[in-house]
Amino acid sequence: MQSLKIVYIAPGSDAQARIYIADADIVPRSIHEFYKANPGAFSEIGMVDHKGSIRCLKTDPLIMQDLQDQVPLMAGTCFTYYEDGHVVL
Repeated sequence: MQSLKIVYIAPGSDAQARIYIADADIVPRSIHEFYKANPGAFSEIGMVDHKGSIRCLKTDPLIMQDLQDQVPLMAGTCFTYYEDGHVVL
């Protein structure tokens, strides 16, 4: 079974949201609860400003392109990808 990558846009205390990524074997029922319970599983890969524009992003090129195609992004949103960067539908 192929590993999954979960990208979560976490609300921030300032005007910017943080973009995090984590590896997972299954898609959790609630990404927000998974994030709160496992903060160490996530690595920060970027930021989103208050308009939903990506301020910075460092990740796999396929994931990067997909997120750029989804702009404007919103805090609380989650995206799931296969390990190779392709989108899980």
